[in-house]
Amino acid sequence: MKPIALAAIICATTAGPAFAFDWTGFYAGLGVGGLNGGYSDDRGDSILYRGATAEGFAGYRIELLMLTLGAEVTASYFLPLDSDGVGLSDDDTTIGKASARATAAMEIGPLLPFVSAGVALAGQKRGGDTVTHPGVVVAAGVDMALTDNLFARVEASYSVFSTAGADDSMGDYLGKLDDQTDIKAGLGWRF
Repeated sequence: MKPIALAAIICATTAGPAFAFDWTGFYAGLGVGGLNGGYSDDRGDSILYRGATAEGFAGYRIELLMLTLGAEVTASYFLPLDSDGVGLSDDDTTIGKASARATAAMEIGPLLPFVSAGVALAGQKRGGDTVTHPGVVVAAGVDMALTDNLFARVEASYSVFSTAGADDSMGDYLGKLDDQTDIKAGLGWRF
């Protein structure tokens, strides 16, 4: 009797959801999270910032053998906070970013762990003007099927942006790399 009970427990704890989630197709979703970023000026002083983010994402995936491959675009808005939790001024603040990424994943029951990499653009307010910086982004996360079409997501990403080509109004910031780390959670819908 004990082997049958043990087999039942193993089956119950390793079984996926009662529905079959097909990861192939178009999807879109929304997420929220936090961001830490920073850069060094010409004097070697580190400028650090953090805050909350809101993001939209959309993409397409296709299952091929054991892998799920796809492409995704994201756009996010950044609400900056200083170390005391008070909003920063408009100067020197990243206000948003967008990315286009290739993704690769492997389905494990209802879970879809993934990695992605691609190009990104960040918008920054500087002296009342908005400037755009090119960059790259890498990310890793997990999507989890909740229903036939709904999934939850947790993701961490790292971005590096260059100020190359910015005009002289960038002052001490000119020529520096701005790196950012995001942690986000969200919900998505597969169409």
